[in-house]
Amino acid sequence: MENTLRVLAVAHDETTLRLCLLGLGIEGMDVVHAVDFESAVQSSAGRRPDVIVLDTTSAASGGLAVLRELRSHPATSGVPIVTLTDDVRSGGRLSGWVAGASASIAKPFSLDELSQTVRRFGHMSTTQLAAYRDDVLGRLRELV
Repeated sequence: MENTLRVLAVAHDETTLRLCLLGLGIEGMDVVHAVDFESAVQSSAGRRPDVIVLDTTSAASGGLAVLRELRSHPATSGVPIVTLTDDVRSGGRLSGWVAGASASIAKPFSLDELSQTVRRFGHMSTTQLAAYRDDVLGRLRELV
């Protein structure tokens, strides 16, 4: 039997947060939520999430700054982070990769795309995740 994935959804926007909670919950995932970096780290302290879904679109929440902080904190540094962004045309996805995202999903997103992406990264080992990230970063370096 497949292990239940524990997902930490970090979003300042209530609609996005509800979509994550409902959509991933329906898929059988254990979803907890946070609205900022401090509560995200606090939620991760007791039981490390398998994946973090981070909405980086809100200027008030400082999305990319939160991403960098999550990457640098011991409780969350090795956790795959899937960002949700509406900043695709101005380089939001690329900025997310550079800041440490494992994957990025453009808003508006489908719940199917979200759950598939979360499952994909939630079941990667630390070694697989590191190899994947190295591959993507290598490809990005070739483009610039």
